[in-house]
Amino acid sequence: MKPVFFSVAAVLALLATGAVAQTANTDDSKVEVSPGKVQYYSKLRREATVTSINQSTREVSLLAPDGETVSLTAGPEVRNLASVKVGDKVVADYQESIEVTLLKKGKQPVGRREEASDSGKQATSKVVLTGDVIKVDKATGIVTLRGATRTVDMTVMDPKQLERIKVGDQVQAVTTQTLALSLEPAS
Repeated sequence: MKPVFFSVAAVLALLATGAVAQTANTDDSKVEVSPGKVQYYSKLRREATVTSINQSTREVSLLAPDGETVSLTAGPEVRNLASVKVGDKVVADYQESIEVTLLKKGKQPVGRREEASDSGKQATSKVVLTGDVIKVDKATGIVTLRGATRTVDMTVMDPKQLERIKVGDQVQAVTTQTLALSLEPAS
């Protein structure tokens, strides 16, 4: 599965605003806000076109309408693989979650960590971004975060969330994406 990468500023802006705009493509999404934490969940059902298929390795590549290509291995649960051909339109279910957490006096390693798994029926990608809070300007609402490769400023619009953030804290964003492949014919 090709992970979608979010800029540090974009992901951390979730904590700043306390809300996430829903996209027109979202079938089901929700946002939960609690002190020092924002969680966004989205479930989508998408049509895709099969661009390549290797019957011996069971690897399937899909092209989404937005141009994104996703490759994964179809497990034994996908029993109709032999009938799937390049150019077929299929349906895939996609779930995404983004969780942004304020770590008080955090001790996590700063940077980016990626994990991926492919069970055959679904492929999961997880990215963890951690940055140190190095400056908090209460007057402007700007918090400066230092990651492993760059420093970013973010505007925290929620005064209650801003009050919780102190120099020496960390902000951690975890994005998890799961693609469940059913290879159902698209309508």
